[in-house]
Amino acid sequence: MRIGRRQAGVALITVLWALVILAVIVTSMTGSVQRETRALFHAEAAARTAEAARGAAALVIHSLLEEDRDAWRHPADAQWRTFDFGGGRAWIAVRPLRSLVDLNYTDGTLIEGLLVAVGTDPDRAAALRDNILDWRDRGEGRRPLGASVGDYQAMGVVYGRRDGDFETIDELQMVYGMTPEIWRRLTAWITVHGEAQVPDPRAAGAPVLAAFPGFDMESVRDWATQRDHLVEQGGEAPAFPAGSGAGGRANRFRIDVLLERETARARLSATVEIHSGSDPAFRVLAWRDPAEPWPDEPGGGL
Repeated sequence: MRIGRRQAGVALITVLWALVILAVIVTSMTGSVQRETRALFHAEAAARTAEAARGAAALVIHSLLEEDRDAWRHPADAQWRTFDFGGGRAWIAVRPLRSLVDLNYTDGTLIEGLLVAVGTDPDRAAALRDNILDWRDRGEGRRPLGASVGDYQAMGVVYGRRDGDFETIDELQMVYGMTPEIWRRLTAWITVHGEAQVPDPRAAGAPVLAAFPGFDMESVRDWATQRDHLVEQGGEAPAFPAGSGAGGRANRFRIDVLLERETARARLSATVEIHSGSDPAFRVLAWRDPAEPWPDEPGGGL
């Protein structure tokens, strides 16, 4: 009889342990299911927000194609504008590419000036200028401050200078001496599709204006504020003291979109060429989904 009680006690303990283990497994599975459910919810929200951002970009492209003077057309003045869209809030800036610094066309003085304007140390800006020019210009030589093949090898990479045009603005990150932070601060103000030797000041951002010799961020802010006010009132931009732009494609634009909903945020940057009245009516030159904010994004920046 005693043995029977002992066996019964062991069996009871075994059952209790089994219940404890089962409870742990169930709890773990429940937590895993909840985490996966949350992940799926956020993934769906992110996908819907990204789709809404694409819709906002398409709406702006359609407006740029509009030839009716009385129809709504999103201003191509690089200013951020906001409206409700796609169940969230959209901020959009349309930048004429000829108002940006073109990595393949703009001269070294303005490239160096832009680097300084976004906060790069002057000595580093001068070295980066030479490295950028060496990257894009064909030829075996290098400029006085330019990086050598050995410098690139010391970075642990298998490439050297391209000796050809930049194909994307992301490629600038491969240039010797470029850092992620400097590159991020440049992204709103550079292009590879504008073809302007000198950026057009009429829609240029303050850092681009400050890149002109003899100017800095402080000296151009008042002029840019006056220009933006006059344009907003339907007037013409005043003459920029350093002169006007040179070259560039008047029908090329970059559309930067920031769209926020309650649970997600999406950014996209669409570079397009507009051909009103033609077929096709527009051509997409580049498309990016930047993770990092633009330097002039609403809420802070240059």
